Amino acid sequence: MPVTSVPAGKNQKMKVILLTNMPAYQQIDLAEALIAVLGSDNVRLAVYGSLSKSREKMGWKDQYNQPYLLRFKDSEQDRLQTLQWIADADVVIQGRFPIKHVRKRIKQGGLTYAYQERVWKKGFTFLRLLSRIPFLIKNYYSVNRHNYHLLAAGRYASNDLTRLGLFKNRVWKFGYFITAKTMPVKPAITPLKIIWCGRLLSLKRPQRALQLAKILHKAGASFTLDIVGDGEMRTELEHKASSLGLSEMVNFIGWQTVAEVNDRMANAHVFMMTSDHREGWGVVINEAINNGCFPIVCDEVGSARWLIQHQRTGLIYRDEDFEQVCNELATLYVANPNAILLQGLQGHQRQTAEWSAQAAADRLVIHAKALLAADDAQKLFEAGPCSTAH
Repeated sequence: MPVTSVPAGKNQKMKVILLTNMPAYQQIDLAEALIAVLGSDNVRLAVYGSLSKSREKMGWKDQYNQPYLLRFKDSEQDRLQTLQWIADADVVIQGRFPIKHVRKRIKQGGLTYAYQERVWKKGFTFLRLLSRIPFLIKNYYSVNRHNYHLLAAGRYASNDLTRLGLFKNRVWKFGYFITAKTMPVKPAITPLKIIWCGRLLSLKRPQRALQLAKILHKAGASFTLDIVGDGEMRTELEHKASSLGLSEMVNFIGWQTVAEVNDRMANAHVFMMTSDHREGWGVVINEAINNGCFPIVCDEVGSARWLIQHQRTGLIYRDEDFEQVCNELATLYVANPNAILLQGLQGHQRQTAEWSAQAAADRLVIHAKALLAADDAQKLFEAGPCSTAH
């Protein structure tokens, strides 16, 4: 059987630095999970810039002052420490961080992982390929070496690059991870509490949430729908909810902090994510599953088929079959509402064991040790983080 865990803290001498573009709670969670395995002296998280204005509007806050956190642009001391760690660490995990700072390391043979979502968020075309050739040469072809591996955050990321001849036999499933929490105690399932969360933009397809509400209402189901977020479609959606006679069931919440969203998810039964293929990962799905929600997710979302087992830990649908999956939920709720709670529990258990920050950190250390020892990493894990991405 593959090795699946490593002893925490002691006797782990590997030094790891995680590079990212801005402070985010999922990167903090992964860094702290790595510290639990390797010890605080052996892990650093370097952020290139500050929190974006768009994230601040969404309720994200930068209140991080952990001793392992280095702020590349804010402090000359932190910048120099980051560069020294990039040069000396056993492992560098390069998120959205300029390639110029890791190029020398890669060319000298240091184990480095590129950690990213998909490249072609608007879809692949030869015209887009031609326009991005300078970018691809700079960031990939010029460093396409045996020691440069891809941690694919979502199922699109590997195909986007391997189809261009990059990272051959060096692509591994990965994602964005959060700390596993105890399964919350769910409220009574009457009414059924549903939550949709995100920017109210066309790529997120929030109108799908109202379509589900319409079908549930027609089926006579008792439910509430909380739409958390804001954006250009809000007024249109509020008018639509009113015209469908759903105003009493549908609540437009606006933006909330991460903690507030987690509280809502803990008290919800069903979570919806209706985004199209431009959703490279969808970390809010992790949050929902971590809170024991039954997810209904479009299969175009990059993490959907990795995080959810259809009809065992939620429902995955093709966009053209959306009405069918709505009817499936309505039928399940009427016939066996406890099945919704059970699948939420099963999803929570699976994520804790396989897709949490703790699981990812354990696997990444095992994986990196194998690569550093020139061992075959292809068969370490059959599925989940650090397994082979096809």
